[in-house]
Amino acid sequence: MEPSFRECAFRAADAQDMRALGSALGSCLADGDAVALIGGLGAGKTCFAQGVATGMGVAEDVVSPTFNIVLTYQGQRGTLHHFDLYRLEDASQLEDTGFFECADEGTPGACLIEWADLFPDELPEGALSVRIAAERCEEGSVRIVHAHAEDAHAASLLSRWIGAVGQGGRL
Repeated sequence: MEPSFRECAFRAADAQDMRALGSALGSCLADGDAVALIGGLGAGKTCFAQGVATGMGVAEDVVSPTFNIVLTYQGQRGTLHHFDLYRLEDASQLEDTGFFECADEGTPGACLIEWADLFPDELPEGALSVRIAAERCEEGSVRIVHAHAEDAHAASLLSRWIGAVGQGGRL
């Protein structure tokens, strides 16, 4: 039986580390999975999202969908629906973005939702919460990537991600 983790933290020293962590997660994503990505401006969400796309086998350049709200990418391992909720002011605006359709359990693909903390009550059930924060240290600054699983589905995804990263990346 696969171990079930509920929380984990990773340290990323630079953008390459952020992309590597994202890629490891992307390699674990399947249809119906959702990742709630949280972090301030400049935290590294886009680098992380680029890594997720790489892990899913997306060949095209991945950019933050700030003005589009959602960009969908087809990768070798499946479809990635990449949302950025930063510009939305009200949860009712999610209806016009296709958010609920993409986040529906029966829709093919995985969802990566930037600024997910703006509308926590609207997130798909079973979403893995990933919070990115910058911290100062002797070497300068590092990113701490903290993952939290509320339910068994998210815990299973987190366990697969930890396995993909290996013990070297865990705090």
